[in-house]
Amino acid sequence: MKGKNTKTGRQCMTFLLSGVLALGMGLPLSAAEVQAAESGGVKLHTPVVEWNECDTVYFGHYWQEDTNGDGVADQKDDKTPIRWRILSKEGNDAYVIANQVLDAKPYNEEGGTVTWETCTLRSWLNGEFYDSAFTSEEQGAILEQRLSNPDNERWETAGGNDTEDKVYLASLQDVENVEYGFQPKSSFNDQARLGTATEYASGQGVYVNGEGSWWWLRSPGDLTDYASYVNYFGDVNTYGYNVSYASGGLRPALHINLSSPSVQTAEKRETSLKSVSWDTVELGTYGGSPAVWRVLEVSGDTVFLLSDRILEKKEYNEGVTEITWKDSTLRAWLNGEFLNDTFTEAEKAGILSWTYENADHAWYGTEGGEDTQDKVTLLSLDDIVKRDYGFPTYYDCNHPGRIACGEEGLNEYGYGSWWWLRSPGLSTYYASYVDGYGDVCTYRYDVYDVSGGVRPALHFSLSSLSSLTYAGTVTACEDGTVTYQEPEETVITGYVPREEDATTEEPTTEAPKTEDPASEAPTTEAAKTEAPTTEAAKTEAPNTEVPASEAAKTEVPTTETPKTGAPATEALKTETPKTEAPTTETPNTEASNTEASNTAVSTTEASKTEALTTETPNTEAAKTEIPATEAQESTQSPKNSPTKLNLANKKTCKLSKKVTIQDADGLKSVKLNGKSVTLKRGNKKLTFKLSKYKKYLKKKGKWNKLVIVDLKGKKKSIQFKTK
Repeated sequence: MKGKNTKTGRQCMTFLLSGVLALGMGLPLSAAEVQAAESGGVKLHTPVVEWNECDTVYFGHYWQEDTNGDGVADQKDDKTPIRWRILSKEGNDAYVIANQVLDAKPYNEEGGTVTWETCTLRSWLNGEFYDSAFTSEEQGAILEQRLSNPDNERWETAGGNDTEDKVYLASLQDVENVEYGFQPKSSFNDQARLGTATEYASGQGVYVNGEGSWWWLRSPGDLTDYASYVNYFGDVNTYGYNVSYASGGLRPALHINLSSPSVQTAEKRETSLKSVSWDTVELGTYGGSPAVWRVLEVSGDTVFLLSDRILEKKEYNEGVTEITWKDSTLRAWLNGEFLNDTFTEAEKAGILSWTYENADHAWYGTEGGEDTQDKVTLLSLDDIVKRDYGFPTYYDCNHPGRIACGEEGLNEYGYGSWWWLRSPGLSTYYASYVDGYGDVCTYRYDVYDVSGGVRPALHFSLSSLSSLTYAGTVTACEDGTVTYQEPEETVITGYVPREEDATTEEPTTEAPKTEDPASEAPTTEAAKTEAPTTEAAKTEAPNTEVPASEAAKTEVPTTETPKTGAPATEALKTETPKTEAPTTETPNTEASNTEASNTAVSTTEASKTEALTTETPNTEAAKTEIPATEAQESTQSPKNSPTKLNLANKKTCKLSKKVTIQDADGLKSVKLNGKSVTLKRGNKKLTFKLSKYKKYLKKKGKWNKLVIVDLKGKKKSIQFKTK
């Protein structure tokens, strides 16, 4: 249902995503206490985020990464500890599933009619894998299970006889079990189900697309020679795929005795975004109503705001041409006509001219163009997976927090409209976007498409409190509900600093330029005109159709005849290298536009300042796959040791260069352009040749990014080029 907030004119809506049931969910969370009792006003907060978590353990060892430094993860390398996600436990009996895809095998080598009982994969898991991954002591901790193998209810395909197994695969019923931490319906792109492949599994040929890898279930598909699977978007395909397909990923499952000394407790892992609550504010007027904005970040006295809804439908660029954000007509419109028509002079005075990074596409290498100085912008691919902003940390998963709509609300199926990001797609003829399901599409949408939704974003100085009105909170939960809470107070008295704002020294950085962004934006007829947009144009309902590219998720990755629901995507996407979701650092506010320049602010962009080497808290720590001892985690000195390396920032070097990294606190992770560099966690020194990671390096003359994190969570980043 939907209604109107009579005070603000904004849409209030509660909706349920198709196929998602609100099982086991409590009431939606509102923002942390926003009342400032001593002043009678409110203070703005960063988003209040709640994640689903699971316990994990290390048990057994398997080939997973390149440990000998030859550039290939294979059986010449050392086996490393396997991390398992605990799905359930009763006493010391824990049902666990491998946290990552460990290998690639066909479900049945010969193809043909088969069930779990008779397939070759079952024999391999309980034979070769069992003997390779576990010592005799560890094998003693594995609890053999009598498994039921239910029929595929949708297609009435026989699941076969019950079996007794020590190692097996999850079933359709398992991956739709809320108690195991999964979404209850198969059609939902669930981050908790999304499986990432180890380096070894990738080398064995597992099918990887974007961030994820698809993996077999033991349940049958719609035919007796097909088996069901979870695809690389985290949704379940009950049609299945031919059992002889050799690139199916394996996430083994088993029951273990937690009291065994072979089982090592590991840290909890975040599996999916449960709920997020944003403060909202009113700023400007659009379409005859106050424009409402979600507060994505509060840093110092600056807030980063995103429009609560889609305000307009416009093309990214007028005409068919290669384009980057800097020269797009949408950027010119936002910083010209939109800026002037939406905000008063007093409001515009509080909008900061901000330096926005326009990174190259992390997967395709598509040029992002020059960084821009803008008053108004769009979110980037980096922004839309930033957990601190309240978003899931993977592109290919659904969440109502990323769904947006315009004046007409959701479509008849309960979904929103798609909206532009400023980042490029597969080529500079395309731009990335967020679809109506809240799924981020990184590969393509034609820049000239006029049905693209526009959700502006901007940085605003809280020194201009008289121009900003508090509008309550909006809360999005994974069960599909989005609720708006009315404010008791509308006067904003300040902000609640994050812990790092209160304890971290402000980095010394160069103040951003203060030129008018409209002068840098490309000149277009739309930007030149002084006539305001008509009310009809401003309130035109956004397109509610899901982009046709969604259909690409069901194509087959091989040359055989396509089958609906097969684990692949369009040819444009099949060559996508595996990568983790990129992250970005928000640039500093310019000193000339805020009175609180002495407050803590976030790190400026690498391309604008040498402050790239400033060490900041790491948010990727939980992704490290090698265990650390309790001593490593708990005996660190309060004083942080600096990270030293022999590669200077903003320098050009040869591919043959050996990079040496040292940190007395111990190294936790090293990433080159988002890809992990092999290291033994806790080591204080790492040396490797750049040529070993040649496939991850950008083209000559383009900036590469090296990110180093120590065991205290301190991060150091540098940029360099190769020649």
